[in-house]
Amino acid sequence: MALIALLLVMVLIGFVVVFIMVKLAIRINSKLGSLSASSSPQRRTQIVIQQLQHSLTKRIVAIAILGLAMAIPLTIVEGVVGERSRYYDQVIREIANLWGHQQVIQGPILMIPFIEKFVSEEEVKNEAGETETKSKTHYRNQTAIILPQSLELIADIKERYRKRAIYKSLVYASKLKIRADFVQPNLKELSAHLHRIEWHKARVVVGLSDTKSIDSISQLNWNGQKQGLASGTGISEIIPHGFHAPLSAMGPEVQNHRLELDLDLNGSHGLRFAPLGETTTAKVSSSWPHPSFAGNLLPDTHAIDASGFVATWEIPHLARNYPQMWVLNKAKVNIDELLAGVDLFEPVFIYSRITRAVKYGLLIVALTYLTFLVFELTTGSALHIVQYGLIGAALALFYLLLLSLAEHIGFTNAYLGATGASVGLISSYVGAASNSVRRGVFLFGLLAMLYGLLYSLLQMEDYALLAGSLVLFAVLIVLMYLTRGLKVENKPPSDPTTPD
Repeated sequence: MALIALLLVMVLIGFVVVFIMVKLAIRINSKLGSLSASSSPQRRTQIVIQQLQHSLTKRIVAIAILGLAMAIPLTIVEGVVGERSRYYDQVIREIANLWGHQQVIQGPILMIPFIEKFVSEEEVKNEAGETETKSKTHYRNQTAIILPQSLELIADIKERYRKRAIYKSLVYASKLKIRADFVQPNLKELSAHLHRIEWHKARVVVGLSDTKSIDSISQLNWNGQKQGLASGTGISEIIPHGFHAPLSAMGPEVQNHRLELDLDLNGSHGLRFAPLGETTTAKVSSSWPHPSFAGNLLPDTHAIDASGFVATWEIPHLARNYPQMWVLNKAKVNIDELLAGVDLFEPVFIYSRITRAVKYGLLIVALTYLTFLVFELTTGSALHIVQYGLIGAALALFYLLLLSLAEHIGFTNAYLGATGASVGLISSYVGAASNSVRRGVFLFGLLAMLYGLLYSLLQMEDYALLAGSLVLFAVLIVLMYLTRGLKVENKPPSDPTTPD
């Protein structure tokens, strides 16, 4: 579609160039017929061209200066767009503070406290002055961190909208299922001074970046038994936010452990997870049709259509740089170094599109004024410079009207409304100034095609630079054609048949 629109734009530009060439030829022929037959054909042609050039040069210079002056109101409008965009971002942040921020899932992690025993010998002197060797024993509390052998995450995301004043914010509600398998750890691999394992103090920890946005949560199921949940993680240096479940019944008898947890989460922008399993599999589905896969790992498979998307990941532990088991405070581990996930992308962001439209403002002003030059060449009636200024004000007001309407009725409807209002105003004004309804209708068609060109440029995200460059090049061709015979003259030439 973008290539077809680009082709139509170039056909339109070519039509305008040919139209100007034909009308210039008609005007030259009509002026040649009005000159005296005593002049040679070559001399009469030269006189007519120089007269047209002299008049056209003055108007092009004046209109060019006025067109450059239009950068001032366009800059003001762009500032208004930026201010509204910043206010929109502030509203989005406020809604996220209440509903939920981007959610990052870390865990589950198994924590098992243990005690190390250290025996040291030292030589001391007794009361008789003899040297004796005594042993000294001291103990140190440690905590083992064990990651799951396999981790499965299943998330179903439903988009929601929250509104404040005239602004709407895209948020989501998700249903999350966590399944993990742990193997009974051999803590002797972590410490050569293992004295006792405090099984009754073991706990499982789940990290969640925004815990206040938990809508509902089931009891944690550990080996088929439901466990109560408590707030906090107890390992803020690794996982600052989340919750935990004490595993008071855990012991060395069971070698394999199964964890199951279901929870409903609210959030905004996106969802991330840390692949903590020796093998991590994840499946994220949603009815939102515009995902943006983010984080450090892209999904292995994904399917996107109008009804939503489904993405799956299968991540081995070799993709990260920390082990499956370590002693807390003995190793510095950043489990956020490797994340995967998805963002809910909004393809139609009105402020970015309006900002792009304003950046094309000078191009639209130039093409509009060029359209009026064509209008003057075809009709023989010239607009006053003040009328050009008022038309320029209408062009700048188009963007302000587009902004104010888009905040209420969407970009496409706002563009149609603002285009209809601006084109109708300008064409009716020119029609009244020239006392010709036909000319006003003709100008309405030309301006409608011009704003259609702008809309095509805004739709061509991938080809916008190419299309804009070709349009500018086509405009340059027109201007070079119109000024191809300019020469430095002290005064306009006169008809040799006219008495001095």
